[in-house]
Amino acid sequence: MRQISFSSSFDRAAEDIGVDIEARLGEEVRRQFVRDLSEACTKIAIFPAIGKDNHGYKTTSLGFVFKKNWIFFEYDDSMVRFIHIVPSRRGKLQIPFR
Repeated sequence: MRQISFSSSFDRAAEDIGVDIEARLGEEVRRQFVRDLSEACTKIAIFPAIGKDNHGYKTTSLGFVFKKNWIFFEYDDSMVRFIHIVPSRRGKLQIPFR
């Protein structure tokens, strides 16, 4: 399996989403979100070709739908770099990428 790396922007956005989930639905739902996110990232590291490049966002990173969010990543033979996680309810043209 490829190594997994998370950018600081991915970590911050995942934390923000988790805080929002906890405020609305409680701590256990947030913990489940974190477990599910970790599992999804592991699966992407094993099968990165499942990413889509026709997601409509202004980035060359591959995207993968995770619950109500998009995970954006790049990969090579040895590593998957998770770049962003974006709530899908936000307007695509308003998302700043690199």
